[in-house]
Amino acid sequence: MSQIDFRLLQSAIVLADELSFSRAASRLHLTQPGLTKQIQELESQLGVILFERNSQRVELTEPGRVFIEHAKLAVFHLERAVHLTRASAKGAEVVVNFGSSPYIDPYIVSTILSVRLPLFPTMRVHAHSHFSQELTRQVSSGELDMAIIATGEENPRLNFLEIESHPLFALMQTRDATTKKRVLSLKDFDDRVWVLFGKHVHPTMHDSLLSRAEELGVAPSEIQYFTTAEEAASRS
Repeated sequence: MSQIDFRLLQSAIVLADELSFSRAASRLHLTQPGLTKQIQELESQLGVILFERNSQRVELTEPGRVFIEHAKLAVFHLERAVHLTRASAKGAEVVVNFGSSPYIDPYIVSTILSVRLPLFPTMRVHAHSHFSQELTRQVSSGELDMAIIATGEENPRLNFLEIESHPLFALMQTRDATTKKRVLSLKDFDDRVWVLFGKHVHPTMHDSLLSRAEELGVAPSEIQYFTTAEEAASRS
């Protein structure tokens, strides 16, 4: 098989994101027939169908899903190679891409960013911020070199090191009977209104909490979602 043109990879990735030839062509500054020709050329080179399409919709085939997943990594690493080469030309020997969750103690993040290694005096750190689940994905794909996250799921491709632990707090009104207890469990909150971080904020915590509640036979009477702890306090 001949080498695949880089522009064909980009076209397939954008089409996979948009699942629309018209929107993808607009993003790529191509005509729709031009994009169609590129996708056909790519599929011909690969010998597989990447996209199922008709007049109503475009869908990735299973081989297409696999190809796009790895094509994104190939494009990313090529772009990163260009970025690191330019950084090296400007005197940066090492560029470290570091990510942190917005729920991490700012002191920990600032401490890490302030570290200077004598053997790498021209090392540069590029800092990024995102939610834990996305940071885990970015480290796994190689987009980030390391990240500090609030919590995460086990991933055989990654190494985890616990820096510190924090308890999970429950906020209640002072007249609530549960405030008299020294120890609480999820069963104490059965058939109550729960105010939780939204899944978009902390997917792992959200799913773990509800999964554990289901295992214990505990169910809230209602769930209200919020984005910050201050919002939760105002709803109590």
